[in-house]
Amino acid sequence: MKKALIIMTVALLTGCHAHKFKEGETLEKQSRPLQAAASYESFAVKRPDDPNAAEAFYRAARLYAGLGLCARSAPLYERLLRHYPDFKEREKAERGLFICPDYFPLDRAKAWKYGDSETGGQNATQVHSVAGRGKGWMKVDASIFAGETLVQKTERRYELRDMDLFEKTGPSSTLMLSYPVETGKTWTTTEGGNKLFMRVDRTGVKVTVRGGDFDNCAKVRRAMAGMPSWIYEYYAPGVGRVLTTVAGDDFENRVTELIEYEQEKD
Repeated sequence: MKKALIIMTVALLTGCHAHKFKEGETLEKQSRPLQAAASYESFAVKRPDDPNAAEAFYRAARLYAGLGLCARSAPLYERLLRHYPDFKEREKAERGLFICPDYFPLDRAKAWKYGDSETGGQNATQVHSVAGRGKGWMKVDASIFAGETLVQKTERRYELRDMDLFEKTGPSSTLMLSYPVETGKTWTTTEGGNKLFMRVDRTGVKVTVRGGDFDNCAKVRRAMAGMPSWIYEYYAPGVGRVLTTVAGDDFENRVTELIEYEQEKD
């Protein structure tokens, strides 16, 4: 009787743990990333030999990283890389370990639509669509519209070199973000022949735009020497730029903001 009870208990626990992976999938579809990550993590930790364990570690780590919870994602990425050498997304896991939060997702982004903040895009919109990607790079077609009229179309290339993210338009290459992105970090770069002074003014900023609410954003300043004003760009983990403002010593005004965002499905 006692043996049968033990067997039944083990079976129930095993089934419960297996259920956690499906639970994680459901929670992720419901846009509940924190709860989904916890379910995936529970499944992977308790069933490390399951065929879905590596995928569960990866999904949990990616979701935690997307929420800016790098201290929770890093150990899961490390465990994944150490114990599952044949995992199909190993390259993405390696990148996720060292770049957290990922403020510009080269591997997942699909399209961004921005609009002028005053009218929500009725006067002007920008549509950035991913046209190609490879290891550490992404090509984007950027179209600017006045109303429904196409005004300009350019091609931009984003490249990750070591721990730096560059934006290349024509011959110009600008250092957008230098990882790790931390409050107070500074660097210099150029854009169109002009020298720019970059600084991460704050991290952990909450931003609300027409495209949604975003937590743990980085507020990055772009300043040109001799100019009385500067530009702030707000980057959200797992999404990219969500808001651009013009600011000075005693003001900050919204210019463009995210209206819609698409990313590749797993």
